[in-house]
Amino acid sequence: MEGKVQAWVDSWQRGYDRLAQLSMDQYVLVKDEAAEEQMWERIAELAEEKDRIQSEMEQIQKSLVQALGLEQVQRIFEELIHTPAESARLLTAETARKIEMKMLSVGKDLGSTRAQRTVLQAYQGVGADDHMSHYFDEKK
Repeated sequence: MEGKVQAWVDSWQRGYDRLAQLSMDQYVLVKDEAAEEQMWERIAELAEEKDRIQSEMEQIQKSLVQALGLEQVQRIFEELIHTPAESARLLTAETARKIEMKMLSVGKDLGSTRAQRTVLQAYQGVGADDHMSHYFDEKK
């Protein structure tokens, strides 16, 4: 049983280290503003891997609690897991904040594009091929 428990603890620690690394990878993608389409695809791939690992970590944690009890598992968590878990949490929060800012920026750009299109249509007419203005700016 002792060897099995140690294997679980080692896997638990490696899993949280991997979660921290995946969170860092996502943060770097958003921070460096990689090519938009590739960035979103890669972030989604990393998120799927994080979900898979988190599920594995939950199973390991349940097994450890059954084998060692909650108090012992909490001590192990504080000694070995807390730092990478906190790192992953902070990086995920910062990545989410940057994604939100990016989405707001895209929304503003889209709104600006819509306004520009409306002005263009007002001056040229919808779908006009002759490029002749239908309105004149009398201030000139």
